[in-house]
Amino acid sequence: MMNRKFNILLRFLIILLFVTTLTSCSRKNKSVVAEIGDEKIYSYEFEEQYVKNEPNVDSLKNKPIEQKREMLDRYIDLRLKVKDAKDKGYLDLPEIKDEISEYKRNTYTFLLDKDVVIPGIQKLYDRKKYEIRISHILVSLPLTATGEDTVKAYAKAELALRKLKDKEDFAQVAKELSDDPSAKSNGGDLYYFTGGTLVPEFEDAAFSLNEGEYTKKPVRTQFGLHIIKVTGKRKNIESISLSHIFFTEKRDSAGVASDSMEVVSKVLEVQEKLKNGENFEALASQYSMDQQTAPNGGLLGVMKRTQIPVPIDSAISSLKVGKVIGPIRSQFGWHFVKINQVNELLPYERIKESLKSEFKRSDAYKKAYSQYMDKVRKEYKFEINYGNIGIMKIHLDSNLLFSQINLDSAFMQQDKSIIMASFNGGEVKLEDILLYLKNSPMFSNRTPLYKALVDIINEGSTPILLNYVAQKRNIEKDEEYQSQFNDFLYGILKFKVEQEEVNSKINIKEEEIQNYYEQNKNKYTYTDSSGVKVRSYDEVKMQAANDLQQQRAKDLDKAYLDRLRQKYPVKVHDSILEKTFKNL
Repeated sequence: MMNRKFNILLRFLIILLFVTTLTSCSRKNKSVVAEIGDEKIYSYEFEEQYVKNEPNVDSLKNKPIEQKREMLDRYIDLRLKVKDAKDKGYLDLPEIKDEISEYKRNTYTFLLDKDVVIPGIQKLYDRKKYEIRISHILVSLPLTATGEDTVKAYAKAELALRKLKDKEDFAQVAKELSDDPSAKSNGGDLYYFTGGTLVPEFEDAAFSLNEGEYTKKPVRTQFGLHIIKVTGKRKNIESISLSHIFFTEKRDSAGVASDSMEVVSKVLEVQEKLKNGENFEALASQYSMDQQTAPNGGLLGVMKRTQIPVPIDSAISSLKVGKVIGPIRSQFGWHFVKINQVNELLPYERIKESLKSEFKRSDAYKKAYSQYMDKVRKEYKFEINYGNIGIMKIHLDSNLLFSQINLDSAFMQQDKSIIMASFNGGEVKLEDILLYLKNSPMFSNRTPLYKALVDIINEGSTPILLNYVAQKRNIEKDEEYQSQFNDFLYGILKFKVEQEEVNSKINIKEEEIQNYYEQNKNKYTYTDSSGVKVRSYDEVKMQAANDLQQQRAKDLDKAYLDRLRQKYPVKVHDSILEKTFKNL
């Protein structure tokens, strides 16, 4: 049972994460770096094993041969266990076959990753390299607007476009016509944004413009119609570390400052001291009215630029480390700001997984996924059998949520073979839809009304349809897929063989735990006012048992590997090992 649970968890993690190797590894180095018995280990296999888990590829390139040998030894240990498992016939075990079949039933997730997610995050990363300053003119138009209101909204947007075409100032047109309340004071200026921070339609339009250009047609979003102008563009950064010296006025209940002249006097005093080269941190400790940061020399810490008040962000546009800017007036008070550190945007491969997570949570992913599925359904002539929805509906209580319905008892066995959808190359049965409902929480809070059932059939058919597409495209021959499948296969074989050769042989008796405790009392000490003391056996029995179990497992694992190295002689080619990682 434990084996099964582990394998399911391992499979889920691998499918979810889809850890991929660097594109620079795509030109595979097929030099043989080691041999175990009659099996060869190629340089690219060894390199990929570490590249996918190493954020700093340069550190791999520069590792000395001794460290590479340690890394290769660990990989050889894995391959020895996998080879032994294969030679013992584990691939023919029913539970291993089931795990492999289950993995392959989820091939569609790889296809989605390849066709939707990877292109999406590449575009997202390209946009994140920059920040663009955006102004807009908004014409309110709810998604539920009447036809008459829609006509009026588009007429107003066209009026704004005519004024812009006649060379009227964008900010003035925004003040005159925009329904964005802030436009009256800022002329429609929204300040800087980077990729992944705006609704998809707005962002796509904005990032298609060059500086100084505006959209020639209204852009529709859930907020209404937008005319968008890009007024600036700058390089994006990951984060920035700042310190500040802060001053603010005391205000009465009416919001009137009572000590403005005194504060201005202190601001000018500090400004003069900074000009004379006095230490910023010392002045912050002495003068700053920010009680939280003053003791630390005014250190604000590391932050995203979007967290910085606009007046300060505008003033520090040069981003020169060590530069002191000020005084700057913000809505909070007066600031002198010092730039301590600027952290550049990390390379694509370093943040690939976080980009995936960000993209999959976004409206941009929902849009891309929807467009992709529409294209696939059209290409493969996917059709729902609407006539059978009624048969499905009569078995379900429309007063209950799906989470409250016992799907196993709601349908007879013969009902489950009903065809709910078909496509060129396959069909989707009711039993497929019911299995999807059991495993997916997406519809658990909906009732089985007609529209919900249509949505469920569409989504429940997706794995079957995409698995067929993957089969037609020979995805299982894709190098990246094979690499991920091998990771999965090696993981379950390693776990299975360790269960048999190591874990199942750990049998610890009470007296062994007590002997271990007696021999290792120094591990179970504590200190009080009277000095160092040893905890009693009863206090640490569970901990001692766990420590002994880990030690026994380590010893058994070493003995097992020693036997494997005798069974499968290992040969390492140091001249090849020396060259590994050099061409990443």
